[in-house]
Amino acid sequence: MDPLSRRLRQLYPSVQIRTSDSREFGTNHLLYIDDLKLLAKDEDVMQKMTKETEEYLTHIGLIINRDKSATNSSRCADTARLLEGPETYKYLGITETRYSSVSRGMYSRICEEIKKRVNMLLDTDLSAKNLFRAVNQYALTVPNYYIGVVPMEPYQFARLDRMVRTQLYEKGAHKHCANISRLYLPRKELGRGLHNLEFRAEMMLLNLWLTLSADENKSTRRAAILQHHRQTYSHASLITTYLHDKYGLTIRDNEAIPKTIQHLRKLQNRSLYNEGIDSVDLEESTLWLRKSMLTPQEEAKLINLQDRNLQWMSSKKNHKKCGKYLDVEHLASKCDRLLHTDYVRRHNEVARRIHRTLAKELGVKNIKKVERYKIDDRKFTKNGWISYDMSIHTEKKVQFNRPDIIVADKRKNRITIVEIGITSQNNLVKTEMEKKDKYQDLGKQMKFQTFGNHDTEIVIIPWVMTWDGVVTEFHNSYRRQLGISDRMEAQLQRIVLQQSHNFVLRELGVAALAVACATR
Repeated sequence: MDPLSRRLRQLYPSVQIRTSDSREFGTNHLLYIDDLKLLAKDEDVMQKMTKETEEYLTHIGLIINRDKSATNSSRCADTARLLEGPETYKYLGITETRYSSVSRGMYSRICEEIKKRVNMLLDTDLSAKNLFRAVNQYALTVPNYYIGVVPMEPYQFARLDRMVRTQLYEKGAHKHCANISRLYLPRKELGRGLHNLEFRAEMMLLNLWLTLSADENKSTRRAAILQHHRQTYSHASLITTYLHDKYGLTIRDNEAIPKTIQHLRKLQNRSLYNEGIDSVDLEESTLWLRKSMLTPQEEAKLINLQDRNLQWMSSKKNHKKCGKYLDVEHLASKCDRLLHTDYVRRHNEVARRIHRTLAKELGVKNIKKVERYKIDDRKFTKNGWISYDMSIHTEKKVQFNRPDIIVADKRKNRITIVEIGITSQNNLVKTEMEKKDKYQDLGKQMKFQTFGNHDTEIVIIPWVMTWDGVVTEFHNSYRRQLGISDRMEAQLQRIVLQQSHNFVLRELGVAALAVACATR
């Protein structure tokens, strides 16, 4: 097709467009592989170019497919389908009118295709993590081809995002009272990893505009494309001003384009955050989002709990058991009436799993699966012993002598004291430090008493987490000392969240449970 392209340029006049600096760019056809689009100022030239094209294709053994070809010239109606009135045709995936402008129905077709693909994925049995990944790769990539080509305004991209959220809500994969921003944060930052089409369009349009602008003085073709966008006042031509007004983004003259795009990405993410939390390890706190295989509906429930936006489910302002103000934080960790029941059960579920891991490491035999594993006061093996919630008698009386778990390992000449705590975010750092220091005196007394030598190593490890799965920056090193893998830590976070979710909803009342079922 290249010889034909050269011949058309040599023999026939071009359609000209003047750039902003008075240069002119002209062409009489557009060619992409085997798709050819002829352009002319009048019908005489168009008829001659069409005949020239037919003769060339005949010589090389090809023909024009009339059913897939279209024209707005009556003189070429015998070669291609004549477009009349509102009729359209498709060129390189873009539906255009007889005047070569993008059809108004193009945006609707994009919406329909995204909706169809999202619905298809929601009807599968994919886990939450895999579902969002599939939606990103299969459904939300549909607009990529059209951004910068099909005229779309910011509100239209926002409408696409809202449409996807509505579909997720209808299938229970997103709650209507959940934080929308968390949908679009990465999973390692407490989000769900869904791609935001509005953000993506901003980055793609900025990248397109900066790339074309960088070569405007060198390339007449690119200068002509820029001039067309300016004349039509497209969103792409106003993208730098738009981003400056929205995020305060300033484009520096000598700054590399990738660096500018990266800066924009940071500004977009910053707009999703409300406030930061000091001394918290975000990546460690999100293992349950990244490693667990939860259903989309289960993940949505736990995310909703973390958002603390459940009070509306109850018709009462005060807790019926303690009379204090009814909110999620109070029910999850601060209610005295739940201290010896629900809080203990939640604590024991975590302790059972940690105890099982440590017992297995110590060499305890016939360990059952987690669901059937029972904790004994003390278990002995040839390598030592492990105890749970048992008072330790020492020669010198100490104030705190009943830690959650003690592991006495003869092989390593080590005593490990483990204290488990589930608290609120306000008390997270304080609780971890207190549990670290709480059994220092007990450790000193046990150092000689256990194995009969002063070289015994004493290790005190606090395993502390908030009721919504958040941990400190020191938690990772503590749990790795216990031999807790990433996958098991994710399971522990999930257990804490599920236990909290169950009794928080129960305490909100029977009406709350009915609403919760209705939103699935």
